[in-house]
Amino acid sequence: MCWCFGLILANFQLAMGAGSSQPLESLTPKAAEKIVAARMVAKSDKEAARRARIAAVPAIEEWEAQVGGRSVFMREIAPPVIPLPIAVNKAAALKKPGLAHFSALEYFRSQEFRQLSLSATVYDRALTKITWRNEKGQPFTVWCNVDFNYLSGIGRLYTETLDSVLKAETRQSKIHYVHWSSLIFVLNVDSEKERENKQRMAQRAAELGFEYTAQVLPEFPQFDSKQIEYIVLDDPDFPAPKALYEEMDFILEYYRDHEAALKVAFQRREALSAAYTAWEKANPPPAPKDVIVNFWKIR
Repeated sequence: MCWCFGLILANFQLAMGAGSSQPLESLTPKAAEKIVAARMVAKSDKEAARRARIAAVPAIEEWEAQVGGRSVFMREIAPPVIPLPIAVNKAAALKKPGLAHFSALEYFRSQEFRQLSLSATVYDRALTKITWRNEKGQPFTVWCNVDFNYLSGIGRLYTETLDSVLKAETRQSKIHYVHWSSLIFVLNVDSEKERENKQRMAQRAAELGFEYTAQVLPEFPQFDSKQIEYIVLDDPDFPAPKALYEEMDFILEYYRDHEAALKVAFQRREALSAAYTAWEKANPPPAPKDVIVNFWKIR
């Protein structure tokens, strides 16, 4: 097994989604509590309005059933009128199907959609062991000196690059968009706590009939510098595909360009999570409410 070093060398531009230009600020516990309380009130109000809207629809026929200690009201209503999508109406108004088809092809040629799906184990909030899989599910191991907790909250991003081929009619390069959908699963391991709890966990595991192995930081390849870097544990018989390097370059360049904002966003998620836990502890769930189900027949 050899170690292949990879640096973030991608030269594409990154763009964040709409509404992300305003920088976030760190949250104090008190501020997080206020946000959570306001959200829970808004959630309750929204739920009450939704229930009222459903109940206000005239019913053709209605009956009640008792399920799990609460009432379920089944209400047959008239089929709703569903408007046609705007795009369909525009295409119909254009009356130029050839032009519409060409425009659609040009648009989709400039769009690429990619899924970034990784599982990461972060050791001591310092080093990350990443499992990347190809289209056949074959795993590849990557070590990185970036804490992937900061990248776990990313949802959708896109990159912009200029196509190398010029458009014949304008002699201009065309912009190519790559839409990234990110799904990163993160597991945290605290080596010190694992060592402290090793005996207790081993004893408990033995009582349950299985063997316990403490999750401590394993042997890993050393990095050359303190710069953002990743190392692919490559097998000569199964070399890592180009897509692995493309995706690692992409996500680490994004981290480099937005490190401060990502750390603030992570701090906010942690503060809000703690505030939600405290709110739920102080506000036990109410008794289950009655259920209203509106349906219509397909004739």
